[in-house]
Amino acid sequence: GKPLRFRVLARAAAAGRAMSPRASASPQASPQASPKASPKARPRPRAASSGSSTSGSGSESDGKEKQCCAQARKPATVPAGNPFFHGHCCCRSVFFFLAYWALMLACLRLADVGHAELGLIALTIGPTMVIICCFFSRYSFSVTVRQIVITFVEAICWMIPLLLVIGYFDAFNDTYLSKLKEVSCSLPPGPGAQKFVALTSWAAACAQRAAANGSDSSHEHGCPSDGAARTWVSGDGTIMPSIIDESMNASFGAWAVLAENSTTNSGMEAVCPELQKSLQDVVVGSRVNITSISKGSDVVSPSGREGLADAFVDLCDSKLDVAGEQKCGIWAEKSEDVTVSFAFRMQTIANTLFTAYFRAGFLEELLKYGAVRRVLFKDRVVDCGGLVVYGLAAGAGFATAENIQYTIVGGLQVALLRMYLSIPLHCCTGLIIGIHLGYRKFLGKRCYCLLTLLVPVLVHGTYDFFLMLPASVGLNDTVQASLGVAVLLLGFLYCRCAWLPLDAVCVVNVRKMERQGRLSHPLCCCCECDCCSAWMTHQDPLVQEEREKTRPSLSRRSSLGDLALQSVRSVIPVAPLCQTMPIQCPGCDAPIRAQLRYPSYCPHCAMRLPEMSTAATHGAVNIAESDSE
Repeated sequence: GKPLRFRVLARAAAAGRAMSPRASASPQASPQASPKASPKARPRPRAASSGSSTSGSGSESDGKEKQCCAQARKPATVPAGNPFFHGHCCCRSVFFFLAYWALMLACLRLADVGHAELGLIALTIGPTMVIICCFFSRYSFSVTVRQIVITFVEAICWMIPLLLVIGYFDAFNDTYLSKLKEVSCSLPPGPGAQKFVALTSWAAACAQRAAANGSDSSHEHGCPSDGAARTWVSGDGTIMPSIIDESMNASFGAWAVLAENSTTNSGMEAVCPELQKSLQDVVVGSRVNITSISKGSDVVSPSGREGLADAFVDLCDSKLDVAGEQKCGIWAEKSEDVTVSFAFRMQTIANTLFTAYFRAGFLEELLKYGAVRRVLFKDRVVDCGGLVVYGLAAGAGFATAENIQYTIVGGLQVALLRMYLSIPLHCCTGLIIGIHLGYRKFLGKRCYCLLTLLVPVLVHGTYDFFLMLPASVGLNDTVQASLGVAVLLLGFLYCRCAWLPLDAVCVVNVRKMERQGRLSHPLCCCCECDCCSAWMTHQDPLVQEEREKTRPSLSRRSSLGDLALQSVRSVIPVAPLCQTMPIQCPGCDAPIRAQLRYPSYCPHCAMRLPEMSTAATHGAVNIAESDSE
């Protein structure tokens, strides 16, 4: 309380430093004014001089100091009391949305004038750059551009080991958490059934020819390129679900060849409504197996690609010659129905939960957490605003890499949807991770790894769960999208509420400290010796060093006890030592948390606070310990 505040003021007066940039210009103002005095009654910052202020050297020094003060950058401030809404926050939000809309319109304009590739590139990379620039303009006092770039790139690089292990989780999910669905369809004579049978036989024949003769020979017989034909029907005879979907599309190129020789190609009815409904929940990447084909007393069980290519031809009443190959053509109107049995793996609620909360939620958020956790206790991270921006950079890096992948496959429409849904989601969860780590370093709160990841995983997993729900649940696309947007808005609401306690932490001019050599320069993970051990550090080395200086050494435990204690603390760390101490700002009387080792500024009135003395550091450690107890 007050004794600590008077010590801070006395130290500042002894060093010849002014405590407020808003101080009065009156030279008669006493530097030892009461702490309750108004900031306007305080003197302006003046250079410390050993001689008289009226001397020539003193005047020159004062002039240089005034020029430096005029050029000095001031941190952005927030109103005292940490309100949820205030003018600066609302203005930045409006600026962000305007920039986002301008980017979207510019990309659409590029696509309209014939530069679709440039528009896609801008939609892929531009949204994350706009978000980072908006937050950088707010916390430019607290971060370095180099560390933002390093964290951004490291989050992308950590996707490589993620992609190596995620295939095993997908195999487990598809094998044990999905269910095998078997559907039998009775295909009556008619254009719809004829088209499905002809297309399936044609696709299998093209895939067989492509595998045997290469792309040139396949193209000569009316089949598409080598790679496309092989994906239609695999070697074991399983077909892509899209073959069934495309069989209902009269404009499909493969059917156009057969339709030219067909006399009944109108009135395309649904081939098998039950099958089409079930295929909406087919496991991503799964294929459909045709187990049996029967027509009257004739039953065929196709085995492999060749057997499937010949099965429908053997059961047809009429055949068509397409590019020298016999395809199943028109069925006679009085011919018997053909019954086809399909088998495929179908999504379940358990499958969706695993995919949403573990595969997408936990693994992706763990990647972002690792990119930010590595620099948590580095000496260059001395401001909570820096941790927030670095968390955002990790989320933006992952979102950019994922956005490139989906945009290449889905095109402009997917890029627009991800611009307003997926990219803000990843940035939001990155912000939450940075805020939780800020609690640990600057507020001294117990935030374990799992606790830090809990909220981001819940937000990310719930958002994906609503969008991935199987069609059998009965929710339409509009309801699912609305629930996903609601979860995203709740995530941003939590993010804002969680940030409010950090608004009371004083701001450090990180760039200035780095120029003075008091902070280390940012380096990538591979260039630092403690790349791996940094994730296992649970206490701030700088504060721990000060604590060891001011406390007597304790008796040393046995090596076995030390090993056991270290193992327990790796899982459940003790309350971390805090890099800040609670004081009351002399300028605005607001409760704030001042930095122990570096000069800082009040977040409410921008008053410059000096470095805390060794005695103050000892007192701050005691306060942190009493709070944790």
